[in-house]
Amino acid sequence: MNKSIIGLLMLFFSTSAIASTSNGKIIDYWIHNFHDSFAFTVENQTGRPYCASYGTIAGRYVVDTTTEKGKLIATAVMAAKAADTSVHVEGTGDCLYYTDSEDLNWLHVE
Repeated sequence: MNKSIIGLLMLFFSTSAIASTSNGKIIDYWIHNFHDSFAFTVENQTGRPYCASYGTIAGRYVVDTTTEKGKLIATAVMAAKAADTSVHVEGTGDCLYYTDSEDLNWLHVE
């Protein structure tokens, strides 16, 4: 029984227990030169982690633009916004890079 209680507590207090997903259009994006980050919001977020406090029903995700992955993601997001194309994204459940926005796990442009 003690193992069950410990397991439930670990799940409850884990920062990455809940990761969000968003499906829809990119609402807007920000390029921050002071933090080397690229943040963007997507419509229809579900499963928001507690740390991701920015926005209402739209989810804001962030990537590190000092990495090649971050640069590729920023380019794909800007292209999707310019083309008015829907995307599907998933977060990591953590807000390690930017305190009020979820770190991005992956992005799919439709």
